[in-house]
Amino acid sequence: MPTIAHDRLQSIAEALLVASGASQSEAEIVARHCIGANLAGHDSHGIIAIPTYIDRVKRGHIIPGAPYEVERESATHMVVNG
Repeated sequence: MPTIAHDRLQSIAEALLVASGASQSEAEIVARHCIGANLAGHDSHGIIAIPTYIDRVKRGHIIPGAPYEVERESATHMVVNG
């Protein structure tokens, strides 16, 4: 398996997400957290999810830039409406 530097992978992931309709800010956040999941050893929640996110955007299941509201938040969970 090839090794890709963190910053290069961040750039690639951001470009893919922006091309699918995400704002630069959204793409940076999603890419950073996906890469962070990989680096923490949680590969199933890492960059492997990006193609699924892009497919869900194309199908209308994920709407980039959609408004949301945090209803409740605690140290262990959050309820989001949106």
